[in-house]
Amino acid sequence: MPNRELILATIDEFRKQHRSGCLGRTKLQKLCYFARELGVTYDLRYKMYFYGPYSEELEHEILELQVSDVVMDKSPDPGRYSNYELGARGTSEMCDGAEVTPWRPTIASVVTTLGGLRPEVLELLATVKFTFERQNTKKGVRGKVVNEVRELKGEKFSQVDVEEAYDALKAARVLGKKTPAKRKAC
Repeated sequence: MPNRELILATIDEFRKQHRSGCLGRTKLQKLCYFARELGVTYDLRYKMYFYGPYSEELEHEILELQVSDVVMDKSPDPGRYSNYELGARGTSEMCDGAEVTPWRPTIASVVTTLGGLRPEVLELLATVKFTFERQNTKKGVRGKVVNEVRELKGEKFSQVDVEEAYDALKAARVLGKKTPAKRKAC
């Protein structure tokens, strides 16, 4: 159950920090992706998808949470976009046990740093990070990453946008960062 609890903690943290902000599918995917990359023990696999790294497990978990009224989508047009928050049973389902408590500061930091960004910006940053990690090399990779992201995204992002995203992630020491050892669930 750690995925469920960590996802709820992410939604809860976003709502605490961005009460009126929109937490849609893309933003939630990217916040969980970056938190996972920083060591949070989500058991999620990511693959490259239309809006960057995407986890089917996260999508399925959100659907299950919605069916059980733990998470609700407050969007006036759920077919077009989502806006997640804890549902009627969300607070009672929250657990700050051994799986969640150690990760709250990392989740809070990711939400603080990235939660206010537009989904398109998160898509670009996550795509650059994902592409960098796939390159499997540390030197001379900037050009390769920029070219691959441009290939993946076509004209959606300019060369300058991709280069700036790469440079920002590098300056933030996110690229090539070794994640802390994964903590096992109790």
